Amino acid sequence: MIDFVVTQKKKDFKILQLTDMQIIDASQRRFADRLCNIEIEKLQPDNMNEMLFDSMDNLIKETCPDLIVVTGDIIYGEFDDNGNSLKAFIDKMESYGIPWAPVWGNHDNESVLGVDWQCEQFTLAENCLFKKGSTVGCSNYIIGIKNENGKLIRLVYMMDSNGCHNASNTSILQGVRQAVGFTSQQTEWMRSTYAQICKEHNKTVPCFVCFHIEPIDFIKILENKGYYDTNNFKKHDIAFNGEDFGQIHESICAGEAPVSILSTFKEIHVDGVFFGHSHINNASIVDHEIRWTWGLKTGKYDYHEDDKLGGTLITVSNDGRNFTICHKKSQ
Repeated sequence: MIDFVVTQKKKDFKILQLTDMQIIDASQRRFADRLCNIEIEKLQPDNMNEMLFDSMDNLIKETCPDLIVVTGDIIYGEFDDNGNSLKAFIDKMESYGIPWAPVWGNHDNESVLGVDWQCEQFTLAENCLFKKGSTVGCSNYIIGIKNENGKLIRLVYMMDSNGCHNASNTSILQGVRQAVGFTSQQTEWMRSTYAQICKEHNKTVPCFVCFHIEPIDFIKILENKGYYDTNNFKKHDIAFNGEDFGQIHESICAGEAPVSILSTFKEIHVDGVFFGHSHINNASIVDHEIRWTWGLKTGKYDYHEDDKLGGTLITVSNDGRNFTICHKKSQ
């Protein structure tokens, strides 16, 4: 049931989360008035290093990760109808020689090439860990982390949180779900695969879950802690209290008919949840013995705040039971 295995070669296992790169190629804009002249000049393919790749290089050099997870919106799909931006990102990721695992966000699958073509580009990349998956959505798969003795110490569920509202017709026909959020089929898939894995290994295993759009459960947690008010949004900087930290600088929405996933997370022993989507939120909150974390937005494409760009480093202990979180800001 485990799709991919990575091995812990050091005392600690380091995972770097990148999110919301959202590459925009102005030369591929569909409509003449979609961007202003300043944006057209800034968002040319020749500027990709300055806008994104230089920052990624620095993050990789600083953190030396064992695994990179990419939690969606790699490209702004409507600006990548020829696929060049996605291929450029894949080439950059492959240049590091490090296993990397992507999921789709709510903009990637807007490209007219369709999600099957996009998925194929991932599967052809040597270091990319990716499967479209057998449940609802187009990026649902499981990574197992084993120690140097071959024992399974942790699972990483990579999930499609769906919600590509402007998906191309081709992508919709190929399985992209436009409504935001997980489905009951996905949560059942998580429960059944986890039960089988635990039975096979004769033990319970802690889990991370990585996806793109924050779920309704997280919004309720923020409200209960007084960090967020859905009806009266105000920016909130969380004073570090030993557990919670970070900033909430934009309002959030879990979709029109969100499905709760908290009970599933508890059942499969999830203790860390990582997502993106909200470019200027970077809070990390502990509740229900689960740490919920917005990863730092990576790169300068699309809206952002300059002091909230970079990546998020997750360091897992030797036995897989404990982990720490650290936002790594772009230099």
